[in-house]
Parts: sequence; structure tokens; C-alpha cells
Amino acid sequence: MDSTSAIVPKAKWVLDSGATHHMTSDRTQFQALKPVQREISVANGATMTAEGEGDILLNLVVDGVKNQVILKKVLYVPKMGSSGLVSVRCIQAAGGVVTCAGNTVSITHGEKLHGIAKVEQNAYILQTADPIAANTAVGIVEQARVARVDKKHGSLVDWHRRLGHVSFDKVKQLANDHPEMVIDGNRTNPTCVSCVAAKLTRTPNSSPATRTTTAPLQLIHTDLAGPMKTASLGGARYYLLFIDDYSRYTTVYILCQKSETFSKFQEYCHKR
Repeated sequence: MDSTSAIVPKAKWVLDSGATHHMTSDRTQFQALKPVQREISVANGATMTAEGEGDILLNLVVDGVKNQVILKKVLYVPKMGSSGLVSVRCIQAAGGVVTCAGNTVSITHGEKLHGIAKVEQNAYILQTADPIAANTAVGIVEQARVARVDKKHGSLVDWHRRLGHVSFDKVKQLANDHPEMVIDGNRTNPTCVSCVAAKLTRTPNSSPATRTTTAPLQLIHTDLAGPMKTASLGGARYYLLFIDDYSRYTTVYILCQKSETFSKFQEYCHKR
């Protein structure tokens, strides 16, 4: 927007279809400001420098009802003048719809009308309430966040189990850092039977085997598995396993039918 095309009252927000970003020179409205250095070109060919970026909470007014809207990534441009610019392009990128009818522009998101702008002194001015200072805005946002948080209750053991059996001290630390997490009752560290059992070790089994073999084929371990979901290239769906207890020698047979089991056992014994 050319600064000579309109004289805008102080602390007003102008809806601008040519702006690439939301911008303002009023530093007090920012909730937080991140330092940046960015050159901004204006309509008359001049350039200005953006020195910061942050969010601003606006009170938009529609039919006397206030709607609080957060403008994201607003540029702080100290030398741009007293009025702020609201970028139509940024509104559309965030999913909003800007509609012009006569001397009024409507801003909607979904089915809700969030704000309107009306022509004042050759510019579309957003209808807003008094500007919200940064400290007030932060307080409102924090209150809104707290109102949306549902507190969850449980004993120390309940939270210990919910969090995958982390240590009780960690559970209490999390509760101190997150007000929505409430520990009911006693905070003395109890004993978790599952944790104790998981950390127990067993004494190695050093007793001798109850049955030993002295020669091959005295004891054969076997297993028959199948039918398998996918057949082999030869059409086999079963396998037969023989393990000699004495030598640990292992033999595997591939079977098309379970009825082949006994003949394969005979073949195995014959080869041994």
C-alpha cells in the first residue's frame, strides 16, 4: 500500500491484498519477539527493515461481539508508520477466506465469521477493539491454555504403570513439571512387584543331565511341522526334523504329505 493513498488512524490494522506478511511498528503488541533482519519493499519503491517476528493477539469485533484471533509470524518494522498491515495472502494460506461485498470485507474460517473490515479513508480497516498489550495477551492465552487442559488423577503406582514402570522419582518430577498430572494420596515410594520380579536373576542350572546317551541313535529328537501356507517349488508343505542326541547331528526332510513321515524315519535310520 502506498503511504500517500490513505491516511490511517493510529493503532488501526489495514487489510492489504498486496502485503506478503503481517506487519506492524507497535512492539508492545507482540507476545514474544524473535530477532530477524529482513528487507521489505513497499509500493513506492522504498525499502524498510524488519527487525523482529512474533505473534500478536487481536480483538476483532463483529456485530458487537469480540473474537480473539492470533496473527502468526507478524513482522516488526519500526519505520513503517503507526498502522499495521494484515496480509490477505497470509490469511488465505492459513485456511481463511476473504470475501468482498461493497464497502465491507469478511474474513471467515470454516463456517465462522471471525472479522470484518470496512472502508475508512480509502483503506479497508479491520474492526477491532482496543489493542491488547503483550503482557495482557500472554495472560489471556495462558488462561485459555489452562482452561483446555483436563487434569488426570491417579496414585503414584497408577502413574508408574501408565508411564511404563519408570522410576517413582521420575513420576514425581513429571507431576511437578506438568500441573495437569495429579498424584493422589501418599507420595512415599512403594514397592512394585513387577519391577522386582523383572530384575531378579536365576541361579545357573549346574546339575548333570538326568539322561545321557553313549552312542548314536540311542535317542532321536524329532519334529514335524506344517502344512505351510506357501508350498516349495516342488510342492512340499511339511518338514521333518531329526536330531541325534549323542552327536547332535541334524537332518531335515521336506515332505509333500504327512503320510511320508514313517518312510522318511526308516530312511534316516538306514543311513545312520
